[in-house]
Amino acid sequence: MAQVMATAREYYLRGCKNWAGKITETEASATEVILDFLYQVQWDFRQEYPVKNTGKYIDFFVKAPYEDGYIFFGIECKKQLSYNTNATELAGYVEQAGAYARELKAPVFIGPLVDSFNLSELYVGGPEISSIAATTIFGGRFNVGVMGFSYRYLRTISPDNAIFALRGNAFWKDGKFNPNRVNIVTTIGSKKTRMPLKIYKEKS
Repeated sequence: MAQVMATAREYYLRGCKNWAGKITETEASATEVILDFLYQVQWDFRQEYPVKNTGKYIDFFVKAPYEDGYIFFGIECKKQLSYNTNATELAGYVEQAGAYARELKAPVFIGPLVDSFNLSELYVGGPEISSIAATTIFGGRFNVGVMGFSYRYLRTISPDNAIFALRGNAFWKDGKFNPNRVNIVTTIGSKKTRMPLKIYKEKS
């Protein structure tokens, strides 16, 4: 019986992996995944937002409600992002997103990662770590995180299985922001500080 259940689980995960590969196969389809999520959570956003001093455009600049105002952060869309993505390729993504984060003075998340994982797997350290965990651990020092959807819980794009990971924990999960991660790292020489993201208030 246990072997039958294991085989069924493997078949299910194989189907999920094929599904994830198809919905993020191209830049356009990966963009649709992000749009689907943003429309569900009803956050305001701008696509192709110009990043000053870089001559580049970030894929999404998001305005999300937080406390009695709202905060900003970015999302840089990458196709076919997974735990099999080459570490060198991910390093390039972190470099790009880090430059955007520095100019925007806000976190930037690389995504969508559509794979099977628990939150902790996005940042588990130690002598052997996945390239995705390395992205959140090292990238977090440059205010770069990962936007993911885990089909371990649900094979769909939904706020219920969405996670924004930043510096060893969730920036956003289960419909709420983590106040311990709603900040940015600033470094001058060897001095490192973490400043709360500015909360903007609606003008009356």
